[in-house]
Amino acid sequence: MGNYSCMADNGFPAPAQQIATLVVNCAPRLTGGAFSNNPILTSSGLTFTLLSYPEPDSFSYSYLGNSGNDALASGDYSALFKVTCNKVALLDPLVTCQINPTEKKYVRSGFYRLSVGNGFGNYEFLFFNQQGVDFIFVCTICSDSYNIRYI
Repeated sequence: MGNYSCMADNGFPAPAQQIATLVVNCAPRLTGGAFSNNPILTSSGLTFTLLSYPEPDSFSYSYLGNSGNDALASGDYSALFKVTCNKVALLDPLVTCQINPTEKKYVRSGFYRLSVGNGFGNYEFLFFNQQGVDFIFVCTICSDSYNIRYI
C-alpha cells in the first residue's frame, strides 16, 4: 500500500511521470501470528494489533464456558464488552484494537470467542475473561455474611 511513481520515456519530447496510490483491501488478521496462549481480559482491558483494511466494523462474541470448548449460550454478548480500533496511519493497514469490559453486571468469567470483521472477511480468536462478579450474601437469621463469586 502506498504511493508509486510511474515514469515513461519514449524519447519524445520529455519523460512523463504519474503518481498512483495502491490500496489493498484485506480481511482482518492478527499480526505476528496467533496468540501463544489465550490472552486474558482484565479490568484494564486487552490490546491487540490487526492487519486490516478497511478498519474492522463488526464485532461479535460467543461464550465458551470455563474450559473454552463448551459452546454454551449463543446469545448476544456485545453489551458486556466494548471494542475500539484505531488505525496506526492513514493508509497503513495496521489497526490497534482494545477490548474493555463494560459496566454491565453479571459478566461471566470464562472463555469468549471474538469475531472481528470488515467487508472482506472475519478473524476469530479466544480470550479469557477473568471479570467475575462478587456478591455479598448476608444471612439475616444467623448474622453471618458470605462472599459468593458468580462464574
